[in-house]
Amino acid sequence: MYIRYRCVIFPASLSVLPQIIAVHIGVAIDFSPLPIHLVCNLSIMRPDIFSYALDKWKHEKPNCAEALRKFANDLKNALGSTCNLVLYDVTFDLPPDYRIEVITENICLGRELPVLGLYPDQEFLSRNIYPYLLEVKHSKKFRVDAIRGRVLDNYIVYDRLLLPTCSTGAAERILSLTCMRLLLPTVADLKRLTQRQQDILFLVSQGLSSKECAVELGLSPRTVEHQLLAIRSKLGAKNVAHAVSIFVSHHGSSTPLGIST
Repeated sequence: MYIRYRCVIFPASLSVLPQIIAVHIGVAIDFSPLPIHLVCNLSIMRPDIFSYALDKWKHEKPNCAEALRKFANDLKNALGSTCNLVLYDVTFDLPPDYRIEVITENICLGRELPVLGLYPDQEFLSRNIYPYLLEVKHSKKFRVDAIRGRVLDNYIVYDRLLLPTCSTGAAERILSLTCMRLLLPTVADLKRLTQRQQDILFLVSQGLSSKECAVELGLSPRTVEHQLLAIRSKLGAKNVAHAVSIFVSHHGSSTPLGIST
């Protein structure tokens, strides 16, 4: 199932990235938030846990900090292994002053700091966190986004659901439910890969075997296998699938294109 495409096809699940990504190497993709109305069908993007959490939130209408905290704790047992739950105290005027309470962190992103303004990567927060917390705080409406970025030397792609308290006036707390789609180490320099190695990675990303790559490039299968070993070494990849993922994520993090809900 595909989310959306312009010149790139991007799958709804990245768990089988090497088999189903169809990215022509060199085309930059980006997953920064765009307004909700730009996505025609919300249901094809958000994970099932989002539907469950949203229905539960609409039914319970947690109207204070303690109610939303109880809601979050009740939700914990339904989470998958790639989901995080974080409660933000948004009673302060400026987003950098917002307090953080981690409910569940299955994917460790280093949230040991209690205040958003203490985090080193303020550029990422200014782009992907602050504006949307402010929007949800004052609108008191839920928001779903698909986010991409670099955090703590990792390239990440994740889905996010923001749920505010249903109180009068501005929201006091906002619950952030995130589901990780992709988490890869950033690579400082891919120029060490030769053009031939890039060609091999592109073909592997299309699902070609080593033998098929060899036929396509006029090489012997043994040469392709040796090149794949060299690629893994250069990228620090555990296997070929990991190498393809790192390579594609690097080429997909340059110029904004964007999807959101």
